[in-house]
Amino acid sequence: MNYLSSSTIIDYDHPAINELFHELNTDSTDATFLKNVYRFARDVIEFEFCDFGDTIGDTVMKKKGHCYHKTNLITGLCRKKGIQAGIKLCTIQSDVLKPYLTDEVLDIFSGQPVSHFFSVILIEGKWVSVDSIFDKDLLRYSDRLHWAMAQEWSGFSSIELPRDLILNEHNEIFVKAFEDGDLPPANPLLDQMNEKLRVIRNELNRK
Repeated sequence: MNYLSSSTIIDYDHPAINELFHELNTDSTDATFLKNVYRFARDVIEFEFCDFGDTIGDTVMKKKGHCYHKTNLITGLCRKKGIQAGIKLCTIQSDVLKPYLTDEVLDIFSGQPVSHFFSVILIEGKWVSVDSIFDKDLLRYSDRLHWAMAQEWSGFSSIELPRDLILNEHNEIFVKAFEDGDLPPANPLLDQMNEKLRVIRNELNRK
């Protein structure tokens, strides 16, 4: 497996990625770079359901994406730095999304596991899990600032969702989440889910 490779989606030579890389690569240490990358993916990229065809350059320009997009971005920036990074897949409880979805969508998801992507980075010879799914504004809204991912990351140890929310984690570390031409189709519920997220953000901005 080539965990330094670029691809159609993880295109780390995109001009927006080149510019961002130089902004985040502030000194010679990998730890500082990784912390900068994590903070950017978590907080600057606002959690929103976007097209699976978006490249990491698209994600940076939109400053929006869900776990898939944030994972691709972290993975791509690490690879551009020469740090091996891959993608893992797990299933999580739908309650993870409960504070951010409409009642109609929750009825559809109720009790059903949800697929979730996160990055794994090879740090000092060990694969470390790095999950940036929700930005701090949403974590604050849902009273989840006590979660590990809301804290400042050390740049060395795993930072994940609470383990009791993870139902099953696949062992394989993927080079990319989907093969080219095998992306999931558009979901008509996305607009409804994103509208609820916009309502939440407007409410937060008024406080």
